[in-house]
Amino acid sequence: MSNGRSISISNIAEALGISKTTVSRALSGNGRIGAETKARIRRYISEHEPESGADTEAPDLYGDIGHTTAEKRTSNIGIVVPDDHAFTELPFFQNCLKGICDSAGAFGYETMIAMSSANHLNRIERLIDNRKVDGVILTSTVSDDPAVALLKKSGLPFVVIGSSDDDTVYQVDNDHRMACRELTSLLLMKNMDRITLLYTDPDNPVTQKRIGGYLDAVENYASPVVTADTRLVSSSSAELDKVVDDVIRKKCRCIICSDDLICIRMLDRLKASGISIPGDVTLASFYNSSVIERNTPSITTLHFDAK
Repeated sequence: MSNGRSISISNIAEALGISKTTVSRALSGNGRIGAETKARIRRYISEHEPESGADTEAPDLYGDIGHTTAEKRTSNIGIVVPDDHAFTELPFFQNCLKGICDSAGAFGYETMIAMSSANHLNRIERLIDNRKVDGVILTSTVSDDPAVALLKKSGLPFVVIGSSDDDTVYQVDNDHRMACRELTSLLLMKNMDRITLLYTDPDNPVTQKRIGGYLDAVENYASPVVTADTRLVSSSSAELDKVVDDVIRKKCRCIICSDDLICIRMLDRLKASGISIPGDVTLASFYNSSVIERNTPSITTLHFDAK
């Protein structure tokens, strides 16, 4: 039973035989404290907290520990990026990061970056368990994304840059399918009768939408003289060499790249192989970047204002 006096961190630490630091971290969520220790602390508080009307003149006020379940504002926003160095090199990511930091700063927030992958979510778990952030931005997703499932279960607010196959998740994205359909249609109308789409990361919902737009355009064009296909490629030099060899052998008239990273690498490989652009082959991309913009001659691309 309560004696009418307030309880402090010191009282709890002494009664349970643990340090004041452990009690403080358990109550604030800052630090990794075992579930059993947290339960002991909460049980002690429940059994000894002052009743209504109790004396509040004691030197160690109950306010020292506050409400154990109350959320504490950290003024931090977590940005989760794939644990893949190639992703962080993309201008799209860099422009998104600039936009996030500008907007977060305008609202008095700082940003924290955590790298993660579908099979390793421990860094996201630490953000949640240690209450280091007030919300999270996922910069890339996959189908049935485990990070999305984890964040939904935690109750921590989050949004996705790009697309998610979960309609209950807040998403900030462009209409990739429509844009890619229009660009492909434009190329087909320019008599590109042998056309190939190169793509990576087939589990990414954005990639799936871009492929969908490409296939929509090919189907709608419905010309018997058009040869169109898609090809999954890796970032390895050997794979790109093989693709270039196929382009030469099949006399492909147009190569569309699903993003700027593939386009940049294909541009280098085509030039190294002595293939003229756009004389021998037209190169296009479903996303633009500063490197592509500076290329001579210019490359046909879509432009999204990522920032």
